[in-house]
Amino acid sequence: MGWLAALAATFLLACNSATTHSEPREATQAASAPHAARAIIDIETRAPRLSPVELARLRREHPSVMTFDVRSEAEYSVSHLAGAVHVEPSSDQRHFVDRYRLLAPRTHFVFYCSTSARAQVFADGVFLDLVEAGAESVTYLAGGIIAWSNA
Repeated sequence: MGWLAALAATFLLACNSATTHSEPREATQAASAPHAARAIIDIETRAPRLSPVELARLRREHPSVMTFDVRSEAEYSVSHLAGAVHVEPSSDQRHFVDRYRLLAPRTHFVFYCSTSARAQVFADGVFLDLVEAGAESVTYLAGGIIAWSNA
C-alpha cells in the first residue's frame, strides 16, 4: 500500500502546483510572453478576415456594406463582385481614408483581391483610421474572389 500512497501524493502535488487555465492555453502563454504587448497591439490594429459565407450574410443584412477590389485594373475588368469599387493595390492609403472618411460612420468596409494577400495588406493599412472615423467594421475577404467563386 506504500507505493499507492506515494503515487497519490505525487499526483496531488502535481495537480496542486499545476496552473489552472480559465483561458485558452495560447492566451495564457501570450500574456506571459515578453512580446505580449506587441501581440495585443497586432490584434487591435489588424483587420479581421471574413469568410465568403459571412460576407454574403453581411451583404444581405446590411445595406451599408462597401466592397473594394484591391487588384489591378485588368483583373477588375475581367471579374469583380457586384457593386465593388476598384482600388489599385499601390494606392495611397492616406488618400483612401481621406476620400471615404465621411462615409465611414455606420459603414462596413470589406476589401478583397484574388486570394486575400493584397486585400489584407490594404485593409490593415486603413483599419485604425476608418475605425476611428466610425466605421462599423473593416475586414478583408479570406481567400479572395477565388474563395467567393468557389463557395
